[in-house]
Amino acid sequence: MVVVECLDVGLTTLSKAAMSKGMSRFVFVVYSNALATLILLPSSFIFNRTKRPSLTFPLLCKFFLLSLTGITVMQNCVFTAATNWIIGGLFLATASLSVSIWNTSQAAILKGYPSEITIVAFYCFFGTIQCAVPSAIEERDHPSAWKLRPDIELVCVIYSAVFGSVVTFCAQTWCIHKKGPVFVAMFKPLGIAIATLMGVIFLGDTLHVGSVIGAVVIDAGILWSDMGAIQRRKGRSSCN
Repeated sequence: MVVVECLDVGLTTLSKAAMSKGMSRFVFVVYSNALATLILLPSSFIFNRTKRPSLTFPLLCKFFLLSLTGITVMQNCVFTAATNWIIGGLFLATASLSVSIWNTSQAAILKGYPSEITIVAFYCFFGTIQCAVPSAIEERDHPSAWKLRPDIELVCVIYSAVFGSVVTFCAQTWCIHKKGPVFVAMFKPLGIAIATLMGVIFLGDTLHVGSVIGAVVIDAGILWSDMGAIQRRKGRSSCN
């Protein structure tokens, strides 16, 4: 999960660079999830065709709702171009709430359908469809926005699809299946410390004392939580 948070912060840094050059956030979300779908859907049918449970219409509806919170709402809130701190904070709070709902809902789905790669594949597929509609409306007067330039825009889309969706989503889904949604959510604050470090190294941001103290507190909290989880597992093992 530490690697996942590093990949997530890397995606945020790249997307900021791409959008500062004029890339539409709507186009970015659609293209990245479409590419992830092209990678994941064939893989799910090739590698899980023998052990994958059958797909039903109610299950597909659950996948659709899952993508609504995890992609359509969350990603569009995260990559919004709001410059006002209050509005931006509200968007990020909405994104965090969507992620929490996504983690909990995914844990419930995994109990009846334990195929992580299939869930992520349909999750990206439905997310692409959901985001394509508002994107087409938003960019209807700017058809050139759908043309990817072979520079940071293309790199950002490929990175987002491969590392931001395929690797990150599959890893998070697997951890939710094995450890539960709380385990995944526990590592989210670590992204703040990683983002601070990457901002200083790659973007030339100023390192403040408060940022260092916050990073130390976050790391200590994660270590404390891990130690508590280990002690609980030892306690259950001794009882058994």
